[in-house]
Amino acid sequence: MKRIAQTLLVISLATAAGATFAATPSYPSSAPETTSLSSEFPNMATYADSHRNEAANQQAMTYPSFGAQVYPIAGEFPNLRSYADIHRNDPVVVSSTSTFPASPNATTSMAEEGLVPGLNSGPTTYASGGQATHN
Repeated sequence: MKRIAQTLLVISLATAAGATFAATPSYPSSAPETTSLSSEFPNMATYADSHRNEAANQQAMTYPSFGAQVYPIAGEFPNLRSYADIHRNDPVVVSSTSTFPASPNATTSMAEEGLVPGLNSGPTTYASGGQATHN
């Protein structure tokens, strides 16, 4: 049993070593040396050569004295009529419908009707000892 284990170990090491050597590339690890364009064309003018001194000769930029400014549209368009201008003399109409009921209808709660499981259908009592009043 020991001999079989040793043989399997030697075979696995030999296989691993063979795979390592097989995985090693036969080509060089670095790229081949290249020559630069400037050595091939010594009189070539590049963009960097043409604009080398522009940063030094450039005028200073002018920036606003404070953050982003918001200009009124009326200043840009003086003849613009706004909604407020168009409806300046319209009569004011007061709505006759109520937006919220002043006296809501008295209703019984779902608990009093026995519709809520786990709650007694009796009158509601509060911690202060008082009872809820319903009209």
